[in-house]
Order: sequence, then structure tokens, then C-alpha cells
Amino acid sequence: MKELKGELPPLKSLRGFEAAARLGSVSMAADELSLTHPAISHQIKMLEEHLGYPLFERAGRHIQLNAEGKFYYGYIRKALETLLEGQEALTKRWEERPFRVQAYITLSIKWLAGRLNRFRNLAPHIDLHLNTSGIDWEFDEDNADIAIIYSDKKIPDGYGWTSLFESKIFPVCSPKLANENSLSAVDLNNLPLLIVNSESDFWNWDQWFHSAGVAHHEGKGNLSVDTLAVALEMACAGEGIALVNGPVADGDLASGRLVRPINHMCKGKGEWGLIYQENMMDDLRVKLFLDWVCEEAGNL
Repeated sequence: MKELKGELPPLKSLRGFEAAARLGSVSMAADELSLTHPAISHQIKMLEEHLGYPLFERAGRHIQLNAEGKFYYGYIRKALETLLEGQEALTKRWEERPFRVQAYITLSIKWLAGRLNRFRNLAPHIDLHLNTSGIDWEFDEDNADIAIIYSDKKIPDGYGWTSLFESKIFPVCSPKLANENSLSAVDLNNLPLLIVNSESDFWNWDQWFHSAGVAHHEGKGNLSVDTLAVALEMACAGEGIALVNGPVADGDLASGRLVRPINHMCKGKGEWGLIYQENMMDDLRVKLFLDWVCEEAGNL
């Protein structure tokens, strides 16, 4: 690519020059650009000093381009039009690229997937791509524009966070398993517990038993799985008791596939929420999706 040689004029001075030249008035240029009269005058003076010669002829309150100004105006007008065309093309290209949403796989399957048709009806023009993960809890900003994650950390500067669900941790199992066994917290130690490895850093059986005032010991028949989605299906099949955090079991509880064998619930250290880069809030798709998810979560 050819090197751009020569010193460019102060770019902010070009808008003031173009508007004043086109309108023939510093005051009108100031009104159009939402600036003050002195600010436009300063921009023109700065540009003239940079070039080394005047661009306007002044007659009282009115101004008009001199020969040099008319010659220079053609180039500046074309350059600004090119910049605006490039900006519009870039915006269109950005808006036409897929809108990428990241979510934990269990939340995607058990809560988000069944609702996405409502978002698609609301915004059929948006090409939405849903990326799911069973082990990665961090926001993957290189591959997602917005994410629904669980976090127990302070959100770093430059990122926005919108809370969705409180951390509510409780056990669930099949109605058959609940009916056939004692329903005390102590007795849960003797039933097969489903342990989700990917979630143990955030919530686990030790935490739940401790909050219930019960000593936890490893029982026979416990089984480790990699995602809560698998644990919930196994719980529905009567294979054990799953530990839930958030709304992911709401549908199965409502349908009767799952029940809560113990009413005790504890609160985790974090919460479910939407995370996004703050500068992405200029993307209308982010705001639209954020408002829609909050409404679905009952937060609006």
C-alpha cells in the first residue's frame, strides 16, 4: 500500500470549513454542527494557518470562498463524502454479519432454545447464531457479541453486565425416586447424587449440605457427568438427584417430570446475567436482544 506523504490538516477543522463554505455563513455552520460561532471560526483559522493562505473573503457577517477556497472545497467535499460512504458501508456490513450469542449449554437447552422463536418473530431480520459451551464460563468476546453466563467475579471495566437470575441452588429428582425414599437432607447422603464437574467451582453438593446443616459424605452410586443437561435427563429417568442453579429445571418441574425432594434452597456466590462489551451497545441488535431476554426473565 502506498505511503501517505505530507501532513494532513486537523481533521476536525474540515467539517467546519465544509459547512461554512456550503452555507456561506459561520453562524449557520455552527447551528448545523451544534457548535458555537467562535468554535467554527477557530476551526477555519486553524485550517488556514495549516495551509498558509486564506480560504474565504469576508464581508461583514457574510463569507464566501475565494479562488483558493473554491479549489480546495472540491477536494474536501469529495473526501468527506467518501468517509461517510465508507462509514455507511461499514455499518451495513457490520449489521449484516451474524449476531452471535453465547450461552451455557444447559441454559441454552432448558431455557433459551424454547424461547428463541419469540425473538425471531420480534426481529426476523437478525441472523442469530447461538454458540453453546458446557465447560467454558468466561465471555468469549472473539466469538460472541453478547453472552448469558454465570459469574461470581467483578465485571472488568469496559464491559456491561445485566443481571438475569439470582443464584438459587436446590436438588431435583424424579417423582418415583422421591416417593420411594425418605425426604430428609440427611438421607440424601444415601441416595445417588449426580455431580456436574463443570459446575463444581461455582456450586456443589458440599455447599448445599453445609447450608442445610448436614455433614456430607460420599455415598454409593454417585455419578459424575460433564453438563447439567445430562444430569437433568438422568434425574428425570430416576438415575439420581441433580443439583440445580437457576431456571433450567423450571419446565421439568412444571410438567411433573421432576420434583424437589427437599425444600431447602441455598444461595451461591454469583448470579446469571448478560455480559457484553460496552461499545457494543451502539449495535441495536445487542440492545434489542438484551431487552428481550430481560423481559423473558421477568426483569422488565
